[in-house]
Amino acid sequence: MQKSWAFQEGAFPDGRPEAMSDYATTEKETLIKHVRNYSIVGSIAVLIYIILELTGLTNKHMIFENISLYCEALIPVLIFMIMAHTTGLLNKMQKRNKNSKIAELPKPVQVIIAAVVAFVSAAVIKLFLTHVLGL
Repeated sequence: MQKSWAFQEGAFPDGRPEAMSDYATTEKETLIKHVRNYSIVGSIAVLIYIILELTGLTNKHMIFENISLYCEALIPVLIFMIMAHTTGLLNKMQKRNKNSKIAELPKPVQVIIAAVVAFVSAAVIKLFLTHVLGL
């Protein structure tokens, strides 16, 4: 009788099943951490949006209106980011872009660039929804 693939030589990293279990645990913890962070940011954005709309501050000053619009547009972006993380799509895009110039920049600069790209994307989505679709 032939052994299953799990018990063959070289089937697991370091030749032991525990390494595969450790890797899976680490991947799951990382995924949960990202989803939790996106959920917290989304909840804060919803809370800010509701407070600004219910108090009527968006009608009193343009800064509050812009903050409200940003929060309103950020929510669908965060939903997309959670979907991209949970389906593994984001990891595939990150692996493909490892050789890009952005990957060579320091982590804080990468975060700032990501925030700017997210803001611009949210603004474009919001403009498309309001001006083209009339929502």
